[in-house]
Formats: sequence, structure tokens, C-alpha cells
Amino acid sequence: SLGYYDQDRAEIRLNSHWFGQPVAVLQSAARTPPLFHGDGAMLDEPRRLLAHEFAHALEYGIGFAEVDPRARELWEAATRDPRLSPAQYGLANPTEYLAELFAAVELGAAAPQHVEQLRYALEG
Repeated sequence: SLGYYDQDRAEIRLNSHWFGQPVAVLQSAARTPPLFHGDGAMLDEPRRLLAHEFAHALEYGIGFAEVDPRARELWEAATRDPRLSPAQYGLANPTEYLAELFAAVELGAAAPQHVEQLRYALEG
């Protein structure tokens, strides 16, 4: 894992193995298959990681119970048709689906359907 959102401390925690090295090392690893987070701008580390983890912080800040039913609905549709997901990692669970949606939109890598999915997930 490159990092994670620590909900108890309300902070994004970065993995020192990756972030203790030159950014070129992290970027090279991001481009080495398997590409769980897609391609193009979704390979732009550390921007992708920070956008993804910020989405987790946002989800907890908004209120997980409020966002989860809509994220779950989108995730379930994507598990039936993986082409709906912005990245393979988004198929893991509804929380990761929402974070991958947010990262794709933030990095300009989202298809129009993903922009609408994110709006629906966050606003209803």
C-alpha cells in the first residue's frame, strides 16, 4: 500500500518505503503491471494516491452512512459490468469505488459517466 486514510487521526498516512525515495521510483512502480488504478493520468503518482485518500477523508467528513448507499449502488452495477468502473481497484468495495471515482475526476481521467456517478454519490 502506498498510503491510507487513518480515520481515527483524521489524516492521510504515507508509506515511508515509497515516499522515502525519489518520486521517479514511485512513478516507475505505478507504471509496472498489473495496473490496478487504470492508465493515463491515473498513473500520476503521488497525485493519484493523494486524491484517492482525500476522497476517503471526504467520505468520512460528509458522513459515511449518508454516502455509502449511493456508492454501494454504483459499485454493485460496476461489479456486474466492470467497464463502468474508473479503475480495477474500484471493484474491491463501495468505499474504494468512490475513492477511485474521485481520483479519476480530480486528475482529469474520468469519462463523463464517472463525473455524473461521483456527483450522484456525493450529492444524491
